[in-house]
Amino acid sequence: TLEKYKGMEDQLLEALVKKYGAEPTGAPASPNASMAAPASPVASPAASPVTGGYRSRVVSMYERYAPDKLDKADATLEKYKGMEDQLLEALVKKYGAEPTGAPASPNASMAAPASPVASPAASPATGGYRSRVVSMYERYAPDKLDKVDTTLEKYKGMEDQLLEALVKKYGAEPTGAPASPNASMAPPASPVASPAASPVTGGYRSRVVSMYERYAP
Repeated sequence: TLEKYKGMEDQLLEALVKKYGAEPTGAPASPNASMAAPASPVASPAASPVTGGYRSRVVSMYERYAPDKLDKADATLEKYKGMEDQLLEALVKKYGAEPTGAPASPNASMAAPASPVASPAASPATGGYRSRVVSMYERYAPDKLDKVDTTLEKYKGMEDQLLEALVKKYGAEPTGAPASPNASMAPPASPVASPAASPVTGGYRSRVVSMYERYAP
């Protein structure tokens, strides 16, 4: 299977995740994970998912989007015990991105893995976001480079959605594009793996094997 999908290992793993479910805990991150939807560093495992990270994230979502449901936060978490990631994904789909600063899921490494959050010092329009949009246009649509600033102005405050739309339309961001300051609101990713490891004999192989061991032995 790996030989057949040589050079397209990420697509293979995405297909396996869609077919079977999340990758087993401890599966190494994809070397190209930074090009996927990013996420913040993994939260401390010391925090109880219900009383710690998960609860605060659900409360943050309700505070922003559905304050009338705040009194039901604990009941909802109890109902989705052991499926907190799916609960949060459902809330994001229903209401929108998580508020900035919400802690990452302790099991974030099992979902689309994440790159470190970029320095908040950079202005989204003139710094991180602009350079990422420029990189996308340079690679996929050089004729639109003169419209970068106009596009960013149009999507001010919605830069993440703009970049997601560009990725869907053209493809993955060029390697080296900085991570989004609001990366924790998107699906998660881990730092880029060492290029020394061969994708087939190293990280990718062990991840595919882990998937098959769990779902299709």
